[in-house]
Amino acid sequence: MFFPIFGGKINPIVFFKTTNGGVFMSDGNRYNIIDELRGLAVVCMIVYHALFTLSQVFGMSFAASALDFFKPAEPYFAGLFIFISGLCSRLSSDNTKRGIKLVVIAVAISAVTIIVLPSFGMYNYEIYFGILHLLALSILLFSATSKFLDKITPFLGLIIFLALFIFTYRVPQGYIGIDSFGREIPDVFYSVPFLFFLGFPSENFFSADYFPILPWSMLFIAGTFAGVWASKGKLPSFFSKSCIVPLQWFGKNALMIYILHQPVIYGAVWVVQRLIGPQ
Repeated sequence: MFFPIFGGKINPIVFFKTTNGGVFMSDGNRYNIIDELRGLAVVCMIVYHALFTLSQVFGMSFAASALDFFKPAEPYFAGLFIFISGLCSRLSSDNTKRGIKLVVIAVAISAVTIIVLPSFGMYNYEIYFGILHLLALSILLFSATSKFLDKITPFLGLIIFLALFIFTYRVPQGYIGIDSFGREIPDVFYSVPFLFFLGFPSENFFSADYFPILPWSMLFIAGTFAGVWASKGKLPSFFSKSCIVPLQWFGKNALMIYILHQPVIYGAVWVVQRLIGPQ
């Protein structure tokens, strides 16, 4: 479960702009393919969350089966969104401001899912460190380290951080490395209750949406190196073409859709529950 990012410097794009946002080239034209890929990730997120709600709240077997079928794809569309979010951070004029705003939104979502939803009888929705939390800290981390990262060539940086993403992918499961080249991480790291945001969840930790710093910030930073080419207009020309125009709307309005879609789903489920009664 997950989501966000938007923003832009080249032809400045306001952080919360939802009517004409997008990823722009230096000549003012949009990178339409990037908007569409981000929109595809948004649509996949909506479907995933809808199935999660129907299966967890209503206990509908068809939704549970569909969720099980869809679940293996989640890391891919989530990863696509995180990578593009990193790319877009290279196009922002003020990542610190964006990061702080996103922290506020992420904290608000945690408050709603941990405090408000249980009062309506909706449990197992608690989000302690979801994709918004990840992106907020990743943006701030990038803002703080961008001068150092700028010293690394884009291609080398992309390769290094993609490799780090793969190398740390199983950290939340207690393992680092790849197959025979990997090692188990000492249990002591997972015995500290408040290290879950780094990728070391304790045995009883639960978050309905969980995207820790390790490995996902590595993928975000990898995206920032691709963003160097985007900011200089050096991506291939086909990135400016439109393939599936409706997806652009979802991509340009990603943040607002992410903020609103979950309350809409939760609200609709709550209303239907009250209308049809227990199942």
